[in-house]
Amino acid sequence: MLALVALAAAGCGGDSSSSGTTTTAPTEQMTVKAYFLRGGLVSPAHVRVGRTRDVARASLEALVAGAPAGFETELPKDIDDFDVSIEDGTAGLTLHEADELTPAARAEIVYTLTQFPTVRRVRIGDEPALTRGDLEEQTPIILVESPVSGDAVTSPLRVSGTANTFEATLQLRLVQDGRKLYEHFVTATSGSGQRGTFEWEIPYKATGAATLEAFEYSAADGSETHKISIPIRLR
Repeated sequence: MLALVALAAAGCGGDSSSSGTTTTAPTEQMTVKAYFLRGGLVSPAHVRVGRTRDVARASLEALVAGAPAGFETELPKDIDDFDVSIEDGTAGLTLHEADELTPAARAEIVYTLTQFPTVRRVRIGDEPALTRGDLEEQTPIILVESPVSGDAVTSPLRVSGTANTFEATLQLRLVQDGRKLYEHFVTATSGSGQRGTFEWEIPYKATGAATLEAFEYSAADGSETHKISIPIRLR
């Protein structure tokens, strides 16, 4: 009987020379969008974070963690505790450093949270709730929200965003190695003092690094104004 027990233990116990160390599976990642600053005005960026169902909070955590390369932020560096709740279209944010926030920093928070369809306005602490419209001075004349800097895209390239240009018109141009692959004018839903939305599709037959340019032709002299450049990769 004792011999049988010993044999059974030997068969189930594994290699006695094992070090006993365990490996931890890598944390599953996902991509979220957060709005930082570029040239002092809000601009979206993609950030990799641990996978979670609370995407709004994850986006805010990505924002307070610091700006990625090519972007800036005016959020205080010592934000390590906040709480956010969403009810009736308003995101309530409890932030101990709220008194230190600049208008640009408030814009970063408001744009990051209002990207979600369930959020139309953001209340930071006890302050009045803010919408994107309240932060027009912190918003570029042309704001491309998709694609985002560094995105890998496929044809047709789908471009969307908002603009407040003269007579609501703007230009979209796709450039690769100094060569223009595409250019066309786009009309937003409104302009000339009232920000509107725009969407457009750009067909192309190329691969590799490229740049999407969005700008407005000046009515005065035809120069390119309010120009933004977004590096992307064509697939």
